Amino acid sequence: LGALYNSRGKAGKAGGMSFWDTQNISAKMLSPARYSTFGQISYPFNPLINGGLMAIMNPSDGSAYLGPSIEASLGDNLYCMFISQMFCGKKNTEFGEYGKLFFLRFRYSFQI
Repeated sequence: LGALYNSRGKAGKAGGMSFWDTQNISAKMLSPARYSTFGQISYPFNPLINGGLMAIMNPSDGSAYLGPSIEASLGDNLYCMFISQMFCGKKNTEFGEYGKLFFLRFRYSFQI
């Protein structure tokens, strides 16, 4: 669990940042919101399946980012991971206008 305080951040609706707007990204401006909370948890359901969930919430405007994932071992050195990025909130909130993204990753490890 964690919390972020940005003295330059907005206390009301933070308004989303554009994916293409890289001019305002810096270590001093990690989020346009004044306050953000963060949490992450993972759990090995069994030796072959591991699940996780991370979340970032802006308590000022009620928007949130959720990132669930699940990884499974399909065999020796072969893994499959399903990842989702879900942005939730109303218009003009920090996370409200990005939608939902889903990814599937296959990984094969080998030795030479």
